[in-house]
Amino acid sequence: MSDLAPLWDRLARSWPGVDALTFGAVVLMVAVTAAGEAIVGGRARRYFSRNAWTDVLYTLFYLGGFYGVFVSGPISRALKLAVDTYAPFLRIELARGLPVALQALVFIVVGDLTRFLVHRLSHANPWLWQFHRIHHSQDQMTPWTNFRAHFGDFAVHSLALFGLALVLGPSPGVWAPLSILMMWQSLLVHTGFDWSFGPFDRLVVSPRYHAVHHSAEPQHFNRNFGMVFSFWDLAFGTADMTSRRPAAFGLPGPRLPESFFKQLVWPFFTLASGKRRPS
Repeated sequence: MSDLAPLWDRLARSWPGVDALTFGAVVLMVAVTAAGEAIVGGRARRYFSRNAWTDVLYTLFYLGGFYGVFVSGPISRALKLAVDTYAPFLRIELARGLPVALQALVFIVVGDLTRFLVHRLSHANPWLWQFHRIHHSQDQMTPWTNFRAHFGDFAVHSLALFGLALVLGPSPGVWAPLSILMMWQSLLVHTGFDWSFGPFDRLVVSPRYHAVHHSAEPQHFNRNFGMVFSFWDLAFGTADMTSRRPAAFGLPGPRLPESFFKQLVWPFFTLASGKRRPS
């Protein structure tokens, strides 16, 4: 049985991990965002709002490694130990014999499908929604809104990908393409720009396509769940390919506290009080 330690280590760090490629993706997105704002004009003020600074704190929490040290690292090590000790048969490794390039392609496609399904579940399940709605509380979209996510929400996605790694068993290094693709795409679609990929919106999620998912308008709720590929929404009947960029983002009803630390405890308080409702 091959050693999956490099993959476990990758999953243990803050998703998708801080390395040269990730840093390059972030720097490139800053350049793209600056160029986009220069073209659009008049919207730079939103980067200095209290909401935006909350997103910056989330970004530092994840890319700074705090999530990896305090949440995903301990969980990943405990799961690895449990699998190694009690359930090594769970390492099915269906993709292990494939060429590395094909492994990467399989992991990208199946990994994105996994995240799509978890994303839908996060909206449908009233318990998971309390954690996921933190991400939807932002009404001023910027690339850093990607990181506005409760650690419980991130952990659910990490656990799903952990299980996928057991089933597929990709070779060391195969995780990197999906990791960087997810990072770049997640930053791009949260820019808030009214950018469409035209006919390719039926294949890949664009900023306009994902903006509909963050819309505050009821007709857009539970639409466009796709993370990287939009064809999952087409296949499952949740695609909205016709709407323009929404007039407003965020959640209806009372606003969540605009505080990084208060938002970390807010879902637990809500669940304890019995006030849970899916979107």
